[in-house]
Amino acid sequence: MENTTKRNDKERMRLGYNEIMIKRKKKETNECKNIEYTQEDRNTYGTTIPIEVNSLGDICFRWCDDIQSINIPINVSKIGDECFEYCTSLRIINIPTNVSEIGNKCFERCSSLKSINIESAKFITTDNVFFMNINEFIIPTSITKIADYCFYRCSTLKSINIPTSIIEFGFDCFSCCDSLSSITIPTSITEIGDWCFRESSNLVDIVIPCPIVKLKSMRFIKCSSLKSVDISAPIAKIERECFKECISLTNIILPTSLCEIGDKCFQKCKSLQTINIPSSVNKIGS
Repeated sequence: MENTTKRNDKERMRLGYNEIMIKRKKKETNECKNIEYTQEDRNTYGTTIPIEVNSLGDICFRWCDDIQSINIPINVSKIGDECFEYCTSLRIINIPTNVSEIGNKCFERCSSLKSINIESAKFITTDNVFFMNINEFIIPTSITKIADYCFYRCSTLKSINIPTSIIEFGFDCFSCCDSLSSITIPTSITEIGDWCFRESSNLVDIVIPCPIVKLKSMRFIKCSSLKSVDISAPIAKIERECFKECISLTNIILPTSLCEIGDKCFQKCKSLQTINIPSSVNKIGS
């Protein structure tokens, strides 16, 4: 429970399963902006969230390992950090339209979570939103960025549809996605973060058509199944260790715009027998 102005008198908020009773003495100018369901409230009143609540506090449902599903009221606009962390039995969750922010590590260690029903995906601008057992994910067109670590270690993620509204992939956002075999990068992408796809061991091929000017360091490092890379984007530089230890890589198409290849870029790419380096390249690292 938060108040935007100073309060001179005490207020008391009582949360129950089906209602919220707010009794307070306050100045006429005071206004209640937010009703937050906290971990203390959940311990006292249970796991049913009252409909008047509009935010879930940090660690609110942490270690609730017996809940399998949960209904988030339509008024909720914010879900705090680690809110559902270690809810190991949670299988499905519906996130309503009003949710615009989901905190860090919100679903971390939710090992049974198979489905997230999203009415609005504005929140995929927060680090470490999803974790572990998501199989398939469709990103609505309402967002522009997939943030750092967003799908990090989603080891069962097999498919993801990325709309053209997305312009940026964050740091490590698809790294260690062991079941992800292919991904289509839309032409709208202008930035791919460092280590973006690192150690995604089942990724077989990648096409980079987007209007970016360089591939940052270690973006595809240790993608052990990666066989083919087509860089049709007007890239001027491939940074250090970008494709290091891609042991299955046999074919890579480099653009004529390329000027520089960084250190150890293709180190330990033992299946790469030949590579055609454009005449535009004037610097190759060690």
